[in-house]
Amino acid sequence: MKNILITGVNGFVGRNLVRFLSNNRYFQVTGVDVAERKSPEFETIQGFGYAQLDITDALSVECFFKGQQFDAIVHLAGILSKEENATLHTKAREVNFNSTCILLEMARSQSAHFVFTSTAMVYGDQDGPFVESMPKNPENYYALTKSLSEDMILYFHKKFGLNYTIFRPAILYGAGQTGDSFIPSLIRTLHKNENFNMTRGEQKRDFVYVDDFSMAIKLALETSTSGIFNIGTGTGVTIKQVAEMIAQKMQVTNKLNLGALPYRENELWNYALSYDRLHKAIGWSPLIGIEMGVELILQDILG
Repeated sequence: MKNILITGVNGFVGRNLVRFLSNNRYFQVTGVDVAERKSPEFETIQGFGYAQLDITDALSVECFFKGQQFDAIVHLAGILSKEENATLHTKAREVNFNSTCILLEMARSQSAHFVFTSTAMVYGDQDGPFVESMPKNPENYYALTKSLSEDMILYFHKKFGLNYTIFRPAILYGAGQTGDSFIPSLIRTLHKNENFNMTRGEQKRDFVYVDDFSMAIKLALETSTSGIFNIGTGTGVTIKQVAEMIAQKMQVTNKLNLGALPYRENELWNYALSYDRLHKAIGWSPLIGIEMGVELILQDILG
């Protein structure tokens, strides 16, 4: 049995990963989050351990690790900020980069496998499908903090022989997701029978269902595979296609205001990720396509 620590477990991805791994007797899962209370859905998961922990506080992290041995650390916690200002920069640097440095020291001291969730945004405005051999070109502060974290992980690997897996996922979505991401925002707005303002939707995006992401984590933990890997479907679908499909399934096709919003400056038009390297390494392929994924979300919301 492997003893696994997961950071940021109260978040959307963390909650799904805990459920996914806890169904496997091969793993003993412990989760930490800055929140004092764990997510209510963890109450029914037997053997799951939870602790409140500020992973930006080196002393608190060191105290937490004393007397505990982990085979792997899955670092999910992070701040995704679309704004650019000094206050958010400081917070993002603390949570996204400084915490990675602190946890890397713990992983090194315990010879633990370090699994890190980066982002496909490290590729910047290059044309997809992205492959791991492309140079990094982060164009916002969030992507920069993830890129710097990747560099620090590679340093620990080179200097100390740390076993690591870096994942660069596409856009993660799934049942139970909240926030202002495109799919949950669209479904939430249409569910209230309100108009949804959007661009003309010609830009392509690569959507990965959260269960497929969790499967990649599981396979990486089982095999202790090292390297940098994309998690995507290999092809993008236009935002317009996704919006019209969801609206049709919800029977509110007259609520989409296509073209109501302008495209962003430096809009990415072909945001897609090749998963060939991951497939060759551990046999991973996406199993849940966008239409099936949307169906699962709507079943969760509408019953």
